[in-house]
Amino acid sequence: MQSFTDVQHVLRDLCPDHPVYCIYPHVYRESTKKFLDGFPGRVLYAVKANNEPLVIRTLLEAGVRHFDCASLVEIEQVRKISGDAVCYFMNPVRIRDAARIAQEQHGVRHF
Repeated sequence: MQSFTDVQHVLRDLCPDHPVYCIYPHVYRESTKKFLDGFPGRVLYAVKANNEPLVIRTLLEAGVRHFDCASLVEIEQVRKISGDAVCYFMNPVRIRDAARIAQEQHGVRHF
């Protein structure tokens, strides 16, 4: 993954002709910690919102431990990054046997 000091450098150096995804890990960490400090309940991050591994790792570093996963693929993505993360299989229409696989192969206990 390339790193740039700002968006202007991305545009100048890459001259992209397709969308470019910019991540500011410090912003993710700061806003996540602020939210966790101010919210009294359990916080689940919806992996479908952004499944970029850097984003998931950054949220874990900031203190998020629970992940709303809509598919087995998302559960696998989170598990590869952290075996301690708690995955919730939050998909009301599942592929046949997906809940069983999530439970047996990935240790999911929340549906």
